[in-house]
Order: sequence, then structure tokens, then C-alpha cells
Amino acid sequence: MRKISPEDRLLRECIRASHSTNRIRFLLAIWPDTWTWLRAYCVHFHGLPTLSSSATADYSQEVLCAVHTIGHLSNSLTNGKLRAAVHARLSETIDTCAKTVWVNADDEAWDWVHHRYELFASESSTRIEAHPRELPDFDGAQQVGRLIFGDGGTPSNGRGTPQKERCDGFVS
Repeated sequence: MRKISPEDRLLRECIRASHSTNRIRFLLAIWPDTWTWLRAYCVHFHGLPTLSSSATADYSQEVLCAVHTIGHLSNSLTNGKLRAAVHARLSETIDTCAKTVWVNADDEAWDWVHHRYELFASESSTRIEAHPRELPDFDGAQQVGRLIFGDGGTPSNGRGTPQKERCDGFVS
């Protein structure tokens, strides 16, 4: 039996907790890149409080909200639009983090580009507060996007080659 990595175990726990297990399995079956994207996203943002205003479920963590939302997208969109919708939902968290600073009671800020949120939260024994940034961290958003999506966030066809969007909205 193959050992499961801590990153894969964490993502599996998030999928089970999101109540979208079967929908995510469907998504993984038609689009293998989903696992890679969600694993990187889950590891980096695990423990982050809910950010999105579009959250339809009552979850306390942003990762669970994103997985739940993505699970519901899988039944309602065509294959080409689904990839763009998953990318947009994960990017929503990145964009919000680029506009926000998390600070603990000791005035230490989370280095959201280079450190996972869970590590920052575990080192802070006090409450963490979110404050808007004066200027969005666009460079940080690009770096985290590359971390999660790989080559600049371009959806691939599962074989590592970028997909091309056709004029009818589908991706080939």
C-alpha cells in the first residue's frame, strides 16, 4: 500500500468536510489538474478564516468554502467553463489576500506569499485580525498564483500543455 502524503491527506479531509465529495470526485475524473490545484491551494491557505462574500455554506474556513463552491460548479458548467470557474474561485481568495494584511496582537504580519497561513496561526497564540492594505500586493498575488496553478495559472489539458479557448467558449 502506498503512503499518502500529508498534503494529500489534508486535501482529502477538506473534501470530506465540504459535503461535496461526490461532485469533487466527478470533477477529478474529468479534469485531473483539479487535484494539483486544490492540493496546493489547501496547503497554502489551510486554517484561513472565511473571506469570500459569495460563500453559500456556513463554513469557518476559506478552503472549505472554496471546495464546497467548486463541488457545486461541477454539475452546472460545461467542461471549458468549469476550468475557468475553478480558476476564478481559487483566484478570488488570492485577490482578497493581496488586498488584506493579517496581524496578530504582537503586530507581526503574515507573510502570505512565502508562508502557509496555518504556520502563522499556530505561532500566534492570540487573535489574528485582518486589515485592508493601502496598496494591493500584485507581485505576491502572481507568486502565489504560480505556486497554486503552475505555469502562470494557465489551465492545462492534463498532459502539461496549455489549453486554447475556442470561439464557442470551450477549451481544447
